[in-house]
Amino acid sequence: MFATPKIKICGITNLKDIELVSSSGADYAGILVNVSASKRSVDMKKAKNLCSKARIPVVILLWQPTFEEVEIVYNKLKPYAFQLLSQESPELVCEIKSKIPDVVVWKSIHLPSSEQGIAQDVDINIGDMRTRINTYVNSGADVILVDTVYKSGNSVQHGGTGKISDWNTVAKLTENLDASVFLAGGIKPSNVRDAINQVNPYGIDVASGVEKEKGIKDPEKVMELIKITRSFSNG
Repeated sequence: MFATPKIKICGITNLKDIELVSSSGADYAGILVNVSASKRSVDMKKAKNLCSKARIPVVILLWQPTFEEVEIVYNKLKPYAFQLLSQESPELVCEIKSKIPDVVVWKSIHLPSSEQGIAQDVDINIGDMRTRINTYVNSGADVILVDTVYKSGNSVQHGGTGKISDWNTVAKLTENLDASVFLAGGIKPSNVRDAINQVNPYGIDVASGVEKEKGIKDPEKVMELIKITRSFSNG
């Protein structure tokens, strides 16, 4: 039996969607703040408005911030959690946890996109990657979120790719990890059941898989994904 996974709907950009996600049965809403590479990112003013309307815990996503930037965002938005999206140091995780003890820290780890579950053009050293993940956990990361990095020519996209990674590799990397594990990357209603069966994550994180266009959620897809995910009973 699987425990019913938690659900984070990410990339919220507008008031209609924060209301949709708040009332949908999702557990968390994700808002990107000042992430220049993402079309789903919003500025601080808009993020504050969205946070004020949220009725579920908000995770604020940041790209390579300094601690001072994290502190400013925390003081203005008072989120439930921060998600660090890039190559932030374990030392930053430790500083956040020691100086803002009330906030939860999620750390994104990116694996290559895959085709039919087979990782493309890269060999993943499970031991080295797991050591890196544990460094973040030992520094205080509460959640490890495994997402996808997608390379196309000279372009590299970390997260928000709509691409899956090798879920068997994710399962090996996160087995018996001393932190909650969220699975992201290409999850949608048509494959969420397979994702949960293969990885058995603590939670799933979805953005493009429940959109009708980039940054705009599709209510039917949101509700379908949540219904399927909630069908996994506690056990």
